[in-house]
Amino acid sequence: MASARVIAHGSPLNTPLSAALLKNGDLVVGNADIGAPGPSATTNLLIEVSPVLPGGFVGQPLQIDTGAPGTLFGIAATVDGQGNQIIYFNDDNNNAVMQLGPVTTGTGTGGY
Repeated sequence: MASARVIAHGSPLNTPLSAALLKNGDLVVGNADIGAPGPSATTNLLIEVSPVLPGGFVGQPLQIDTGAPGTLFGIAATVDGQGNQIIYFNDDNNNAVMQLGPVTTGTGTGGY
């Protein structure tokens, strides 16, 4: 039987539900926020986690929705033709599939 190791635990994780592999080898993790009493600055977070960084957490979490807790699930990650990271997720509060990543302008340049 294979063994698993903890790469990150504790805050800001709150019942993590979904994860996707990023192009840099890190993971993006979404919280389910089970038991969260209501919307706050710590609900509906996307969190970057590194399997090699001590403690695991990379940078600051990104709050993707300020509405009811538990909106985030179903994360997928890819790169576009220029190598830019794209993240897709389901937003239950908006009943929508959302994209985080480069915004293409009429000039064909990308940016976040």
